Amino acid sequence: MNPAFVRLLRVLTVYAVGGWLAALLVMVPDDSWTFATAWADPAALRSMLSGALAGLVISPFLIFRQAKWWAGLPIGLLTGALGIWLYFFFWPHDWQAGRWNAYKSTGLFLSVYWMSLVPLVMSLGVAATVWSQLKVRPPRWARDLEPEGPPRDEARAEILPSDESP
Repeated sequence: MNPAFVRLLRVLTVYAVGGWLAALLVMVPDDSWTFATAWADPAALRSMLSGALAGLVISPFLIFRQAKWWAGLPIGLLTGALGIWLYFFFWPHDWQAGRWNAYKSTGLFLSVYWMSLVPLVMSLGVAATVWSQLKVRPPRWARDLEPEGPPRDEARAEILPSDESP
């Protein structure tokens, strides 16, 4: 598989799970929710989708080969804010003035839940940066299934022209 595609899938996985965790952090402290009812709620699944979309938008900065782990801190903040904005843009609430006023809802949301969301999105940024930089290797079972080719000298003899000249 293409290493750049694997790095992209890793970033999307981190931010999809992060969007789902952010929804749980917001919903579970409420008295009407428990973990058993909140984990598969449509709002949590929409949050997962908006997190993956935000990760897709920000992914070129995270899969850059020379990205350091600390670069994930500000990128995580931007991705978290973008994910919240995407959530309120695609699924506006009744109290929201309109779809394009999603930035106001994002600011309100971040001002209320900043104690739980800011550390989460910063750690997600670091995790996405570090995990996307790990070397992409096939699993051991796939390496064991690769057929062995002919010995190196025989392979060269077939490719290189013979010493005889016409």
